[in-house]
Parts: sequence; structure tokens; C-alpha cells
Amino acid sequence: MSSANKVAAESGHWYDAQGNPRYTVRAADGSERGTTLRDARRLNLYPSVTTVCSVLDKPGLKHYYRRQMFDATATTPRLPGQTDEEHFEDCCRWADEHADAAKDAGTAFHASMEKRIKGEAVPDEHLSLTSKVIVELEKISIPLLYGKAERSFAHPAGFGGKIDASGDGWVVDFKTKAKLDKRLAYDQNVQLAAYAWGLGIEAPRLLNVFVGLEDGQVVVHEWDAAAAGKGLRVFKLALALWQEMKDYKPTTNEGEQQ
Repeated sequence: MSSANKVAAESGHWYDAQGNPRYTVRAADGSERGTTLRDARRLNLYPSVTTVCSVLDKPGLKHYYRRQMFDATATTPRLPGQTDEEHFEDCCRWADEHADAAKDAGTAFHASMEKRIKGEAVPDEHLSLTSKVIVELEKISIPLLYGKAERSFAHPAGFGGKIDASGDGWVVDFKTKAKLDKRLAYDQNVQLAAYAWGLGIEAPRLLNVFVGLEDGQVVVHEWDAAAAGKGLRVFKLALALWQEMKDYKPTTNEGEQQ
């Protein structure tokens, strides 16, 4: 992950009123830094769905961080004479390095899926796996190759986002792991429902596609109508809470869409 992208990820994602990503801004020294809430107030930017959802509890993410630290402790030997703080820093360094590697691998696969949807050449390492994703979605009548990849938006209610893939009545989000296990879906219906609302899709089909980069597994999870409805209600509450907590909502010339 580039330093600019890493800073942006840590600061949060933002979009302008036309839906264009504004993840970074130019610093006083000419370098790129992650966009902050202070920048958003000045530039009238829209927080991403992920940024808004930061006010919600995330059991899956908590489990991931706990697992990372457990693995770090189990695989990072304590050196002779090392203090608790020094060993802790070594474990944190191991966890950060592995998290960055996982993010980079996920980003590379997302880029390959984008290329595949756009009809562009895909790296050999992802050719088979992207084909498998397409086939699994075709089995449930989701024509991925007829959809749009990495479509971004800004919604009058005061949020924005970028969707991995979307089409006529459906929204798909890709989630990557080294190897798939039973802990998959969690509360992703909230994120997907927000994306569908942002695109103005009524009665959407919301789908997570979980991809095991090392074991080659592909698991598709489709949320039913009840979960989709609940996800949207939860997101609207989260949006109102985020705006109240941050005392910020971007201005728009359009009427607020309910």
C-alpha cells in the first residue's frame, strides 16, 4: 500500500458533491496527506459509508484485531532481556506488517476484478479466481460482466461511497481473506444497503462475495429483503448519529432524499 493510500485509509474516505473520491489533499509542503474532517468542512466533502459506520460496533473487526495480536504474540519470540514494552512493540510491528500485506493482497485482487468487469487484461495470478467469482454469481443470475466496477457517488443525505460492482437492481461487495472460514458475513448488510440507497436502487439484491486468496474458495452470501431493510434503517440511524457527533453535514442544493 502506498504511503498516500495508507494515510487516506487511516484518516477516512471522503467524496465531493459529484461523487469524486477526495481521499487525500495536498499538504503545505506539497506532499499528499489523508483528508480529515477539518478538510471536509472546508471543502464540503461527503463522508464515506465506512466512515459513517465507524460509530457502529463491529464484532467481526474486533475478532480480526484480536486474532492478529494473538498470532503476533504466538509467533514473535520474546528476546532475552526484552522488557514487556519492547516485546509489545515487536508484536504490534508484526501485526501491522501482516495487516498491511493482507490489505495489499486484497487491493490487488479488487483491481483485478475491476479489470475483469471492464474487459481489460487480468494478471495471471488472479485469472482463475476472477473467473470463479463470475461463474458463482452467474449461478444466481447476477451478470457481473454487465455491471459497473468501482462506481462512486455522493448522496444528498450527506454521505458518499464507492461500490465494488453494481448493476440493474444489484450491489456486490468483494471481501478477501487468505483462507475462508465460518466467520464471514457479520453486519455487511448495513454497508451494502447504504450503497444501494446511495445509487437510488429500490428493492436491491445485496451480495457479499468472500474470496480466499490462498485456498481459492469463493462463497457468495445474499442478504434477504428483511436484512436489506434492517441494514438501511441501521445505516440511516448511524448517519444521523455520525452527523450529530461530528456536528457536520455537507450542504447540498438538492432536497434531502429519504
